[in-house]
Amino acid sequence: MAVERSPQFVLDLGSVIQARLRALAEQRRIIRAREEAEFQRRILEEGLSLEDQLAYRNQQLEREKRRRFPDQDFISALKTEIATLRKMIRQRKFRQKYYDFLQMAAAGRKSISDEIEFLQEELVNAIDDETRDEIRERIIDLTRRKLAIDQAVEDQKIQFYTKDRTLQSYDKAIELVKKQLSKIEVMKNPEVATAYQLKLQALQQEKASIAVEEKINDLLIDMSKASDYAYPSLMKLNKLNSLLSTADENTPVTINGVRYNSEREFWQATLDKFINTEFADAFNREVNKNLSLVKTQRGQVPDGFIEDITRRLRNLKSNPALTPYRDVITSLSQEVSSTILSEKIDDVKKEFNLGTSLATRFDVWKAKNRIRAYQKYFPDISLDPILKQFDEMAAEKQLQLSKEVLSAAVTYREQHPEATWEEAIKKVTPLVGAITPKEELFKPKTAEELGKGLVEKAKAPEKLLKEEQKQKEEIIEEEKRLEKELAGEKVEEPKMVKPPKEEEFTVHKVQAGETLWSIAKKYLGSGRRWKELLKPEGTPFTAAEARRLQVGQEIKIPKIKQ
Repeated sequence: MAVERSPQFVLDLGSVIQARLRALAEQRRIIRAREEAEFQRRILEEGLSLEDQLAYRNQQLEREKRRRFPDQDFISALKTEIATLRKMIRQRKFRQKYYDFLQMAAAGRKSISDEIEFLQEELVNAIDDETRDEIRERIIDLTRRKLAIDQAVEDQKIQFYTKDRTLQSYDKAIELVKKQLSKIEVMKNPEVATAYQLKLQALQQEKASIAVEEKINDLLIDMSKASDYAYPSLMKLNKLNSLLSTADENTPVTINGVRYNSEREFWQATLDKFINTEFADAFNREVNKNLSLVKTQRGQVPDGFIEDITRRLRNLKSNPALTPYRDVITSLSQEVSSTILSEKIDDVKKEFNLGTSLATRFDVWKAKNRIRAYQKYFPDISLDPILKQFDEMAAEKQLQLSKEVLSAAVTYREQHPEATWEEAIKKVTPLVGAITPKEELFKPKTAEELGKGLVEKAKAPEKLLKEEQKQKEEIIEEEKRLEKELAGEKVEEPKMVKPPKEEEFTVHKVQAGETLWSIAKKYLGSGRRWKELLKPEGTPFTAAEARRLQVGQEIKIPKIKQ
């Protein structure tokens, strides 16, 4: 028999529980929504700070965790909110701290360097990447600003030093530029580095120009004091040579608006202009001035002065630096030498009374030898034309003497008709003081040829021949000494000749109106023999003493043997 089953009540507990949980969760959601709305209202109305919001969220999290059935999704959401609040708090603290720092910077108590250092410290302590990125960007921007400010400051310093226009200030400016070039940030920036390199070159060129200007000023100051020197032109020449030899050859300079490739080129141009347009005239004027001064002081040109000028001219000609100006120096040497030689010739002529009736042919020969001795001082000038003039002068003296002999012989024959020409010339020759002339100095003419023949036929007295031989030996000896001196050999001074014995002289006392010329003519037959008269001590008279005879003065006259 079949059994019929009645329907049974079945309860699904799982579903019931799930339903209950959903209902509970919904209730909690509604409650949290109400609490969240209240919390948001408080934030808006009361202005809850981030710290208060964080505290509230932490309380929610702790409360939710203590529940019997905690909502894990809600816990995760709370943790995310708490993390966000903490991040916001950190950012707000950084910004507040940075704001306080900027307030001090605005008040001038902090610099950009301090700001960069502050941000670098905050960068180390920063946790979130967003804040770190923000700090890095700010540091980069500040570093650029600081570099620009530093460059501007250094550029202002450089400009300040260049306005001073002294070597010391330009050294400081150059040092600043080199310091900038050594910085890493400058070396990494090609444009900035190139700008500083060009600035360095410009400063070095300006410094070189200023150095030249200072040397020019020093030269002008030295030349303003050059009046204390005998030859200021030589002083300036030496200084220009010195400046040229030490001048820089690499750095261009600009002087008075003119650009030169180097300092050396400027000094070379200055030296060229000075030597070619100023030096010769200036040195010649100085020589003439000093020559006039020394003649005024000493009455003649001393050999020491001639030696000094010769040495200076020789130094000019032997200076390698003056080789390009050889023509100018040679011309100057000839001009100066001619001036001094002319003055010295005048001195020698006065010494031997040339140009007066007191001079004899032996005086002319001695003067000629004296002039020949100065050839070593004047290598640029030939003395042959001058010496030839002395030869002609000696010939004239000899011719005049021959005429005197002939005239005296004619007078003697008129007084002694029985005497021959040879006897007459032999008789009058000691009285006139004639000495047989050198044939090369004698210039025969129609009238003179007779006199020359007569003189050659006559035999001079023994004493006159001795005197002639003695004077010839003196001249020959003097010529030998001159040749040795010109050859650079050591020359011994001539020994003093002892005067003749007392008994060979006649003593004469000067009367009023008498002169050495009249006394010589009275005792020796010719006034031209006045140089044979001696003072009481046995020395001959000088030309000056001959003009200052005193009445009663004793004069020794050599006796003439008949």
